[in-house]
Amino acid sequence: MNDLQALENKLQQFIEKYGAITGSSDSTRNSGSTVPRGEVQSLSASIGGKTSSIVPLAYSSQPSPELKRMAALAGSTSLDLHAVSDMVDEMEQTMAHSLRQFKLRQAELDAIPSGWPTNSHQMTSGFGYRKDPFTGKATFHAGIDIAGKTGDPVFSAANGIVEESGYSSSEGNHVVIDHGNGLRSVYMHLNQIEAREGDTIVRGEKIGLLGSTGRSSGPHLHFQVMQRDEAVNPLNYLSLVKED
Repeated sequence: MNDLQALENKLQQFIEKYGAITGSSDSTRNSGSTVPRGEVQSLSASIGGKTSSIVPLAYSSQPSPELKRMAALAGSTSLDLHAVSDMVDEMEQTMAHSLRQFKLRQAELDAIPSGWPTNSHQMTSGFGYRKDPFTGKATFHAGIDIAGKTGDPVFSAANGIVEESGYSSSEGNHVVIDHGNGLRSVYMHLNQIEAREGDTIVRGEKIGLLGSTGRSSGPHLHFQVMQRDEAVNPLNYLSLVKED
């Protein structure tokens, strides 16, 4: 009976910890709540060659008649409670490893600059060679220009750490965010900066206001993605999300 009660307790802890993740508990899927403490939904075991469903057993200092009955059944059949307990331990180790792998993968995805940095999706200039608006000569444009109104919010395209935040005569007010793995995103010509060097930023967090500071012909955001210090087409990343 002690073995059976210990197994039930272990199963309860497993369901409470991983049930919401795996969706294995019907009550979790249907109501959004965890299984109440003190009962296990069901345990199917092969007893005497037949599948039998063990009904919820309440925890108490005194064994209930149901617990005594199940202990007697376990003792008279081939049901090995210790083997089942070891199997639950192995399942928990596997689930813990899978959860760690999932969190690592999710962190990698959250650090990819695929979030659109403005509410507006209207591009006025693309990546590559173009006619410079000031000189009229063909020059390489290392990012994309997105139209907007002065004061519109500018958002981080991914999780990361602010590497640079300041002003230059060409870039105006600008922010550079390091996303790790050699990826950085750059936001130029801001009217106002709302992120400081060293800040930890999450995707979609406001980092400034759209403007026309520096070498700019009008209100817009110059958005740039750097891959190992080389400018790459931001649309290769922004295409990972659905546009309006």
